[in-house]
Amino acid sequence: MKSNWNKNTNLAKTEKKVLTVATSQELNEELSRDIDKIDMIQKNLDKYLTMKKTNFARLYFLSDDELLKILSNTKDPRNVNDYLRKIFENMD
Repeated sequence: MKSNWNKNTNLAKTEKKVLTVATSQELNEELSRDIDKIDMIQKNLDKYLTMKKTNFARLYFLSDDELLKILSNTKDPRNVNDYLRKIFENMD
């Protein structure tokens, strides 16, 4: 996806006629494939987060963004402190 993006942005920089680039059938197909890939990634991420929430029900109190931040900061537990109040009641 990144290589497609770089190739297409470079083409847009060099081509002086915007409509030539914007109406390209190849560009349209590449962007459609990239959108399909992004949709697949989003679905798989949603499944993963749902699995984590199912395994530990208190995680349902967190948004997906908050859960991703927690999962990405597992090496340093201090980064999770901000979310403990949402997970566990009456914790100060």
